[in-house]
Amino acid sequence: MLKFILTLQICSMVMNTCNPPLEHKVVFDDWYSCAIMGSSSSVKTFQNLGPDYVNATGTLIKYWCVPKTIKPTVEKDT
Repeated sequence: MLKFILTLQICSMVMNTCNPPLEHKVVFDDWYSCAIMGSSSSVKTFQNLGPDYVNATGTLIKYWCVPKTIKPTVEKDT
């Protein structure tokens, strides 16, 4: 079963550095849902950081959706 894992990375264009990528807690059923959450999470992160910090550091947020095959779990009758 193909699922998607959202990965986000915050970078500073001023310092020319990026923090290590972080995986989102939720595993998504499709690319669309993952991409929408990536966009939404980016906007929320910018809002949390605020304009002073974002402007001073040249913050940019990269995100991507990593496809991953996950084996479905089979429940056993007890």
